[in-house]
Amino acid sequence: SSGAVRRGEAAPPLSVSSAYSREVWYSPVLDPSISFDAPGTYCYAGEWETIDHILPSYSPVWVPEDAGIVFRGILESLEGRPARWDRSLLSGVSDHLPTYLTLRSADP
Repeated sequence: SSGAVRRGEAAPPLSVSSAYSREVWYSPVLDPSISFDAPGTYCYAGEWETIDHILPSYSPVWVPEDAGIVFRGILESLEGRPARWDRSLLSGVSDHLPTYLTLRSADP
């Protein structure tokens, strides 16, 4: 088995402990064991999507410790969506929310 997911099939859940290995890329925003401030990284027409990822490959020196989607302050509009840039008002930030990944040393 190659571990590939065919169209229409559900992907197996990822977790730091099982997914971060030499065989795969790890996407923190797809890890069901991590909760985030926002339901996605992008919102279009009221529908949230997770289209922005950090994809670290395996490293014997660093391992993922924490990850997040930043959604507070000036990044949030009054409607509860990303405060996208509005050229006519010259206000806003971005329609994509920033993501972050904290790494720790693999040495105990």
